[in-house]
Amino acid sequence: MTIPIIPLLKPGDKVFLHAPARAIDTSIAQAAVEIMTSHGLKVESGNTLTTKYLQWSAPDIDRAKELTNAIARPDIKAIFMARGGYGCVRIIDHVDFSPLHKYPKWLVGFSDITCILAHLWQSQKMPSLHAPMLINFKDNTPESIHSIFQQLITGRGELFGDDGIPGTAVGHLIGGNLSVLYSLLGSVSFPDLKNSILILEDVDEYSYHIDRMLYALRRAGAFQHLAGLVVGSFTSIRDHDVSFGYTVHEIFLHHFASMGIPVAFGANIGHHRDQRAFIHGAMATLDVSPQQTWSLQWHYITKQEKEENN
Repeated sequence: MTIPIIPLLKPGDKVFLHAPARAIDTSIAQAAVEIMTSHGLKVESGNTLTTKYLQWSAPDIDRAKELTNAIARPDIKAIFMARGGYGCVRIIDHVDFSPLHKYPKWLVGFSDITCILAHLWQSQKMPSLHAPMLINFKDNTPESIHSIFQQLITGRGELFGDDGIPGTAVGHLIGGNLSVLYSLLGSVSFPDLKNSILILEDVDEYSYHIDRMLYALRRAGAFQHLAGLVVGSFTSIRDHDVSFGYTVHEIFLHHFASMGIPVAFGANIGHHRDQRAFIHGAMATLDVSPQQTWSLQWHYITKQEKEENN
């Protein structure tokens, strides 16, 4: 399947704000709009953004319809998600993503939005942006917010760290929230991880359940032909009175140390104020030195670059 080429953003482009799961307060939405307009973007807000229905922004059918309509509009160049929580899996089978091949655009988000990013990649090989959402704009660091627009404007990014298992890997950057990926296992939305560099992060999970999810993915063969692994932040991790006994770092070593692939720990990806964006589906190189320092670099090939290389 041919990988669609999405135009990088430029001043004057119109972006759409949508809440596929939970909604956000008006003040948070306004703060995000101000940041986007300061980058020269025209902003249109969806009806779901600040409305509320039970724990979601709107009934499933309304969220799915709004996202479908935004995807089909040629004037919209990116769709920024309001926040995660829970709700994307309830609408994923009711959204028509097919117009993206005619009107390719960036879908931006993380956490529960991993469901959409994974589905886009598996069903259409459509890249997207794993990045902070509107709810994060007000409180995240300037560097975190800058990484969103830097990725969408240049198509290039990099991360560095100093803890890992040595080796080199080249592959598409795939992944996101471990719990959401685990919930997609066996469905048409679970991404093929063959020859990919997998990035994982999570929040508010029990240590034993991280181990359980990795075992489920491993036994299902998801990691069988993995090129490399990048472990992001696992924040607010819980334990029982009778401790599981292993740290998150030790759990990942248990599963991946003997696989013969490079592993990078401590990537600035996940549920924290200084998280950085990455292009989901971009070709990347992970290099972990014998001293365990590592670099992850990716480059999204634009239409112009592709034509120049042919």
